[in-house]
Amino acid sequence: MNKGIFLRNQPDLDYFSLMNRMNLLLIFSLLGSQILQAQTSQWHFGVSTYTNYSTPFYHPEPGSGWSVDLWKDIEQPKPSFGVNLFSEYVFTTRLSGSIGLGYLNYGDQIKTVWDGFTFPDQLDPFYGFVRPTNPVEVPEKTRFIHTTHAIEIPIQVKYSFVNGIYIQSGISALSQFRQTNTVVSTYKDGNTTRETNTDDTHDLRNLNMALNAGVGYTFFAASPVNWFVGLNTQYVLFGVMQDVPLNRTFLSAGITTGVRF
Repeated sequence: MNKGIFLRNQPDLDYFSLMNRMNLLLIFSLLGSQILQAQTSQWHFGVSTYTNYSTPFYHPEPGSGWSVDLWKDIEQPKPSFGVNLFSEYVFTTRLSGSIGLGYLNYGDQIKTVWDGFTFPDQLDPFYGFVRPTNPVEVPEKTRFIHTTHAIEIPIQVKYSFVNGIYIQSGISALSQFRQTNTVVSTYKDGNTTRETNTDDTHDLRNLNMALNAGVGYTFFAASPVNWFVGLNTQYVLFGVMQDVPLNRTFLSAGITTGVRF
């Protein structure tokens, strides 16, 4: 009889055991989802732009005889631009780190050359003469722009203050893939032409690095989507060319703005 009772009650015991296991599984599932949600909530994504002016610094090869003062007199900062998609991880309420992928350019430009005052042809002191096919078509003034194009991978560390102000610094890996020369010519009749060509006369350094630093302000920092704006500076560490008598590194400064969500 006792054995019958035991056998009759066994399914009930299995039922309660199964329910307990299901409850435990549900609890662990809910706990795991909360942990996963907490972890994923630390990740943020966004896009930023960097509008700036880049200024050349000159590095002549010893014994090359190149005059740095000459280039300082004729070259000037160039408007430059960069854009990045980034992913940011929040370590604490104040400290975060990010990595991005984007496009960046930097370079310099020759001050406007008044051709009637210098030569009857377009003259770029660094890249040589650009002779018109017809002397009548000689422009009244000419401007030369030299631009290095690169893929940028920035790695940054940011510290945020209570009032929305933040400071950040980091490094960027640069994959320089192209250099272009742009000639902007203005004629006596007021017409302006702009011609851009790839410079293949010099060996471009494939890989470069840059140091970054900035300060800014985050609007709506507590909301899921916020907007930030700041002042940023960047220094390209190595000369953009290889095996040239006069190389250039670049320091840029400008405004960074973007959206994070």
